[in-house]
Amino acid sequence: MEVAAGNDIVEYRRLYGRKMAYIGGLDKRALAAGGKVMEQELMRVVPPLLEEGGFIPGCDHGVPPDISWPNFVEYTRLLAQLTGWL
Repeated sequence: MEVAAGNDIVEYRRLYGRKMAYIGGLDKRALAAGGKVMEQELMRVVPPLLEEGGFIPGCDHGVPPDISWPNFVEYTRLLAQLTGWL
């Protein structure tokens, strides 16, 4: 789900329930920003969708080069914590 194209999977889940499954949906611009911006995006999307299932969290597109390595590591660590992988 491409966030920059106006897709909000949290809103879609509210509208369509579990009639749709999702992959992606995390705004690459928030990942590039890092810090609190990235954390807020992950917290907005991951917990509510993971709780209901039918969701594979990930960057809304291929990971672009403007996401720094430290931000990518921070993103994967937080995602691992939220999903119970860490």
